Amino acid sequence: MVAQIRSGLWVRNGFPIRGQLWHYRDFMLRELCYDQDLFILQTSLIILDPNTVTVSILDRFKLLEFFRGEVIHTTYEGPQLSSMVEEVLYVIITLLTEKGSATKLPLPVAVRREIIHALAAGPCTYTDLVKRVSERMADDVCFEHVLRQVANFRAPEATSDIGSYELKDTLYDEVNPFYYHYARNRREEVEGILKARLKKKTGEVDPVIVPKPIGIETGPFSVLPSLLESEVLLQVMFYAIYNILVLTEAAGTTPPSSEAILDQAFYLVMIALVERASVFSHLSALKVFEDGKNVIDIICAMEHAEHFKPYMARVGWILGEMSKFVPEEVQARRKVVPVVESGVDSETLKKRAAKARQEAIMAQMKAQQASFAINFEDVDDDEDEDMEETPEELVQYGSCIVCQEDLNDSKPWGTLGLIQPSRFLRKHPDSHSAYLNELMGMQPSLDRGSQQPPPSTFPSVDMNHHEDVTQFAPNFDGFPAQYTRFGLHTSMCGHMMHMECFQVYNTSVRQRHRSHATRNHPENILRKEYICPLCKSLGNVLLPIARPSTLPATTVPFPDWIRAVGISILKSKPDTVMDALQFRNGTGEFVFWSSQDPNYPVQIRRGDNFDMFKMLDSMMNAAKVVSQQTRHLRERPEPDPGERGSGIYLPEELVGYTIASIEVATRGTGASASTNVADGLTETQIRMVRSLPGCLASLAQIEPEGRPNGGKEAVKQAIAKHLPPEWSRTSPMSYSYPLLLRDPFMVLIETAAVAPSMLQHILALCCYACLARTVIGMVYVLNKARSSNSVRIASRKHADVFGDVWMFFMSVVRHSPVFEMFGKARIEKLLYVFTLPFLQRAVILCRSVLPNAFATPSLADGAEDNEYRRLSRCCISRHYRIS
Repeated sequence: MVAQIRSGLWVRNGFPIRGQLWHYRDFMLRELCYDQDLFILQTSLIILDPNTVTVSILDRFKLLEFFRGEVIHTTYEGPQLSSMVEEVLYVIITLLTEKGSATKLPLPVAVRREIIHALAAGPCTYTDLVKRVSERMADDVCFEHVLRQVANFRAPEATSDIGSYELKDTLYDEVNPFYYHYARNRREEVEGILKARLKKKTGEVDPVIVPKPIGIETGPFSVLPSLLESEVLLQVMFYAIYNILVLTEAAGTTPPSSEAILDQAFYLVMIALVERASVFSHLSALKVFEDGKNVIDIICAMEHAEHFKPYMARVGWILGEMSKFVPEEVQARRKVVPVVESGVDSETLKKRAAKARQEAIMAQMKAQQASFAINFEDVDDDEDEDMEETPEELVQYGSCIVCQEDLNDSKPWGTLGLIQPSRFLRKHPDSHSAYLNELMGMQPSLDRGSQQPPPSTFPSVDMNHHEDVTQFAPNFDGFPAQYTRFGLHTSMCGHMMHMECFQVYNTSVRQRHRSHATRNHPENILRKEYICPLCKSLGNVLLPIARPSTLPATTVPFPDWIRAVGISILKSKPDTVMDALQFRNGTGEFVFWSSQDPNYPVQIRRGDNFDMFKMLDSMMNAAKVVSQQTRHLRERPEPDPGERGSGIYLPEELVGYTIASIEVATRGTGASASTNVADGLTETQIRMVRSLPGCLASLAQIEPEGRPNGGKEAVKQAIAKHLPPEWSRTSPMSYSYPLLLRDPFMVLIETAAVAPSMLQHILALCCYACLARTVIGMVYVLNKARSSNSVRIASRKHADVFGDVWMFFMSVVRHSPVFEMFGKARIEKLLYVFTLPFLQRAVILCRSVLPNAFATPSLADGAEDNEYRRLSRCCISRHYRIS
């Protein structure tokens, strides 16, 4: 009945019958249901005639006719018949290989076996692990001890991660891919992992997973392998393979579930060759079935068949084992196909040729960059053309969690995420000396934990002990709420889905809401919310995944780039259309990156790639809903509602806020001495940070339709015009809003979206702007603070980073008395702690968008304690020094 339920024969009974199947094989009840039934069948095999028991099982499954050669069934349709055959073969394999009850395994040994097979599919958390084993085993005192023996604990790498257990590498040899507690999907997953390990270990292209001996040596169940000498079981093996050959020859393609049936049939044959090799080989050669053929005939017929290439390695292993006992029978039936070309197959040759072409084009690009010309536009056009000519293979990003098909460029797809309002980030409160003291005592590296733990006793045991106020500022007040910053925080669960599957899933969610209107649903469909089908995380957007850029680090010197950009801007003509797409207040921001831009719905209907714009639309709708309700929480100047550019500015309050939140969450996580904050990010975080500028780039291409390169060149020119003051004064566009009133990180995000090729040079300019902006802000904050209330620092500690800090400070704010009031050491310390977060966020952004150009350099002199210097080496050491 369970097999029939799984095959879809009890659909009309609805969910109650599915519940019976679930509880029958669920980890909580399977020891009392499924495991006991298997043990009863094993007992029957040793008490009664094995042929009688096997025929009774086939009759119970209503498959006697199929294993007599009849491929058309009176009860089961095509897919249902294949599914039932798969189920009965799995039962037979389980009866032969499962020895837990037959050998009375001690509980620690049984727990060890369960944990090994639970972790064979990949690392999992402790909570997930206990759900994969029975409650009796998880509650036993030996569970923790056995878990430490067979698994390694992998500690969380970031605050958003959780610890997980992974199986020790030496224990994969004990894994049985046909373990009786595995479902079909888990079985295929484990088999793929075992094959990958064997491929890496042996170097074979298609390794064979040889079954292990059954291993029941004593007791009444030691005769269980004698079932492999049964003629009925041999007939089952024959017709399981023969019927697939007949159906494939008749239809021209393999029938449903043929892969699973052949996998199980060959596994049975391999078990027989491991346990009863001589008897089974002679029996296979002597016993004749349909059309005068025996088992060796049909196995030899499959060795070089076009439809069954994945089984060639297993067929070769089976025939090789049989040749040891019946060599004449195998040689008489086996076909010898001459090898045309030894070595590499055609698919590998294609990949090598594509890789060689790509390397040649990359070498050409490097040569063009080395001979950088005066004209900035021509160089960028050449680079874009080279990148367009680069051969792109169909990159796989995993599988869709709904349809299980591969995710590639053939269908639009994205990753599930959640955009929600947040006030997580803080601003420095002015007129609060206590928070100024905290900054004075901050350690030089934010990506490491505190070096000294705070005292755990009060009062101190040592009465002569004096607390170091530079390390632990005695501030126990709540942080003032008015100094928190509002924005949109984006998070992702990491699961991906086709756009088509996402629409079908959303339709099913709406239908569930309509059919159960009185239920308290976890998601709100009015806010476009949904629950991830796999991990049950809340989401409201489907973000398209951007492919990482393959551009290498630029070799163009910074002065040459500045000169080329200046000449390019002087040669360019006034662009009234691009000027109209920027804010009227002269900030240099673009109206098409605003969440409430009234022209956005009009432009998106004109787009060609409608599925891609649907994913963008999910992000815009989520941002627009929050933007309409939070105008009073935003401090930046923006147009009135209904005008172009109104609402949340996405580069600043979505992308920038998300990256800043990630940077804050990674503080104190204990990075190694030779890495930086970007090395500690998870793959999901990197993918999310890369996708957000990709969405901005897609939005920038919607409006300037018909322009070269999707209008990116015009947006790039507009960004570059706003950076140096002499360009903004000579431009016909009035930039009345000073650059230093904008966050330089926002300019960096805009550049990463439309012009990642000049990201390294823009980063250098933004670093200078951040330093100057910080100095101006420090003057404003320190004028309100009293020097007597702040912690004094004896000497300068970052002179190698900033050099002559007095000269730089006075060049920005010449007539301020703050420098003399606070001194060089404290000014330098504040400049350090206020600008370090900018470098961290810049590294996160640049590493995600341009990984080849912002790789972590290796330290020749060993570890580096100062995070500022580590980040500077990664970002800006090629072009300029802060000092």
